[in-house]
Amino acid sequence: MPRYVAFLRAINIGGRRASSQQLAECLDDRGFANVVNFRASGNLIFDAERSSAVGLKRRVDQALTEGLRFEVRSFVRTAAQVRAIASFEPFPPKILAKSQGKLQVALLAKPPPKPTRDQILALATAADPLAISGSELYWLPSGPTMQTDLDLRLLDKLAGDNTRRTKNMISEIAAKFLDG
Repeated sequence: MPRYVAFLRAINIGGRRASSQQLAECLDDRGFANVVNFRASGNLIFDAERSSAVGLKRRVDQALTEGLRFEVRSFVRTAAQVRAIASFEPFPPKILAKSQGKLQVALLAKPPPKPTRDQILALATAADPLAISGSELYWLPSGPTMQTDLDLRLLDKLAGDNTRRTKNMISEIAAKFLDG
């Protein structure tokens, strides 16, 4: 069975609490195999029968929503996609070295169309560069994410439904759970 990662949006914030065990049990109870939760921020690694991306996401969302009794939105990626995100270098090393922020990856529901992509990239500044590759938006904040001058509300509006992780976290998931 192929390996997947479901990155969950808004788990364990704003009163929406679920333990690692609860999250894993929701998928275990629905026929997913070898379910592991990585950290409390909602990163589920699992095996599942091959399915369309939309069908698999729907099954994951439904299993979690029914099991937790609140709406859950996931962003499902194959093991190969997660490894590609982990290895992708959106910015030159010189820019990375100058930043005091942590490289962020917004996992999008789908790749943005070119006009939207252009609008998103137009929000970038020298201090807060942006890059898009497929269904991922990369952002290198100049410092803490909440202290940016980047218009995050507009960025989220343009990007649509998404969830964000540090690139380091995605790299850890790839290294620990998704061997080639």
